[in-house]
Amino acid sequence: MSSPVGGHMLSAMLSANGQPEWTAIKPARDWQELVLPAAEAAHLRAIASRLRRRRRSSLVLLGGPPGTGKTLAARLLAGDRDMPVFALDLAKPRAPDRALEQVLAAARSEGAVVLLAHPDHVLRKRARDTRAPSDSYTFDPHNMLERSRRHRGIVVFETRRRLDPALLDRFDLSIELPFPGPREREKIWRRGLPSDARVSAAELLHLAEAFTLPGAAIRGCCLLAVSAAEREGAPASIRHVARALEFEYRDRLTGEATRLALADLRRRAVTDSARIAPGVTGG
Repeated sequence: MSSPVGGHMLSAMLSANGQPEWTAIKPARDWQELVLPAAEAAHLRAIASRLRRRRRSSLVLLGGPPGTGKTLAARLLAGDRDMPVFALDLAKPRAPDRALEQVLAAARSEGAVVLLAHPDHVLRKRARDTRAPSDSYTFDPHNMLERSRRHRGIVVFETRRRLDPALLDRFDLSIELPFPGPREREKIWRRGLPSDARVSAAELLHLAEAFTLPGAAIRGCCLLAVSAAEREGAPASIRHVARALEFEYRDRLTGEATRLALADLRRRAVTDSARIAPGVTGG
């Protein structure tokens, strides 16, 4: 039994009660997978370069809204060093201190990068609830940082929240991954769909401008569209993309502009089978 972190599960160490505490995820090596504005892309590359030169412990903070590529960035940093990634979601364990010791010990043994997801659950100080079981409270954030520092390896913290400035000073390297703008979203759509997809350049631009989605959601839509097209034995088209977007927005709050954009996409999908659009994706 195992539980993925960031959607790339390979294996897991089990806690005393048989539940997964951490997972191994694949490193990444294709930097083009992560679409960022030029400044942030250069900053992340600089972090990778500094990590190559460091011979001591390194605490790295990756911040940003959900779906902006923090896990992918951690995988790229690990791939740059040709190291595996052992990831722990600190929002899940009942005993995060024990789980942290497990993943640090495993990383020391295997020469892995440690990825701590949702550390804000620990970095937000709060008093221990004396009524709760002894292993169910959030342990001291400074203790967690000190234990990570003593690891003498690379520990990447992945957070969605802004941290206390006093805690930010404890990290060696940090970067905030921004929510993608229209230009970045268009690139993600283009790269996520296959080169033979029947989606025009104008339609790609419409998708990027009309639907304000993070990169992870766009990549998920591309996968759904391609999967549906493969089941039909046909190239992916705007019709398949429209269905994927309908699925993506099923649980999202949508404003009037998004509802109108979805309605417009439905109309485009109706006429999709009557036309042949050039494949413009890829690259």
